[in-house]
Amino acid sequence: MDGIRTIAAGVFWKIYADGQAAERAKTVAEKMDAIRDRERIQDAVSKLPDAAVRDELRRWVRHDT
Repeated sequence: MDGIRTIAAGVFWKIYADGQAAERAKTVAEKMDAIRDRERIQDAVSKLPDAAVRDELRRWVRHDT
């Protein structure tokens, strides 16, 4: 009976560790996507003329004063 429990615990631990590894891989992939998006946006903004950047930023600022 102890052998079965040991095997079951080992299988459970392997499944648990695999789930943790999969979650870490998912997190890393999401971070890499965010970095790619940030680089793409920074590149696009750096190519815009100053006036266009100011116009775009005005859309994001509240004018309630």
